[in-house]
Amino acid sequence: MAKQSDFSSFRRFVCGLYTRQDAETVFRLFRSHERRDELVQSMDTLWNETVAGKPGTPSPQEQYSDEATRLVKRLRRRERSYAVRAAWRTTYWKYAAVLLLCIVSGWAAVNWGSRSEPAAPEYTEVTVPNGENRKVVLPDGTQVTLNAGSRLKYPSAFAANSRTVEINGEGFFEVARNEKAPFVIHTQAASVQVLGTSFNLQAYDADEQLAVCVKTGKVQVSMPEGSMYLLPDEEITLDKTTREIRKGKENARKATAWLTGTLYFNRTPVKSVARQLERMYDCVIEFRPGVSYEEYVYGEHDNKSLESVLNSIRYATGIQYEKEGRHILLYKEY
Repeated sequence: MAKQSDFSSFRRFVCGLYTRQDAETVFRLFRSHERRDELVQSMDTLWNETVAGKPGTPSPQEQYSDEATRLVKRLRRRERSYAVRAAWRTTYWKYAAVLLLCIVSGWAAVNWGSRSEPAAPEYTEVTVPNGENRKVVLPDGTQVTLNAGSRLKYPSAFAANSRTVEINGEGFFEVARNEKAPFVIHTQAASVQVLGTSFNLQAYDADEQLAVCVKTGKVQVSMPEGSMYLLPDEEITLDKTTREIRKGKENARKATAWLTGTLYFNRTPVKSVARQLERMYDCVIEFRPGVSYEEYVYGEHDNKSLESVLNSIRYATGIQYEKEGRHILLYKEY
């Protein structure tokens, strides 16, 4: 039997759901004299799956187009030229039938260029500028409110058995329930899967921390370290630098404070705080080099000015700041 990956390519090829790599694999094996015994066995299996088990199936000669029949004749000439052994001849029409099934399912596009490959799904990408929020309604009715500096990518139409999106940023998701099509969000550090629920996901690529907090329903978070389930008012945070994972209780109202313009920090690394301030106030924050900045920030800031938030950070951590227009420099004094 041909190796499993090759056999999978055959099966996808016959079903008409294949990649260009699958098609190249099929024709490479057809041209291979050394692996013809394996190919015979694979074709026997495919024949039983696709043709032989269907009562009343017409012969290949009756079933396919003139173009397909011409291909069979070419295969027959090739058979004679290679002086193929008897086992190949007895399964010849099985080869032809399976190969011709490929033709009617769209393979002619790859071999002759008469038809194009199945079109790749179209995607929409939404980017939210700093200082703004934006609400998006996805094709299935799911509603997503995106925080400043976020980017969401999703298909123009979801598949029947899955709904997959990608995010770099923060969003509050209110997922339309569909038990037959799980809703999956891919981020740089983790994946989140739900059927129908509402939750907040903070997953900026540039930040040191990823956080998921559930408002309603049940959420599965998958990371290289493992998977966890979250229920309402539960939160998981991942420190992407140390790979430390924390799970605990968290009021979903606080985790979504940004929806009303409020900043909320709960053991948030100061560098992630700086990124949040950049996005919310549309400013540029830098750290003076030469020292480490490993502090964590706590607290809630309700519609405060940037200067007020910076002063709160100074009181809590000792980190000073200088502000000139939109540019802020954070530093330590010793």
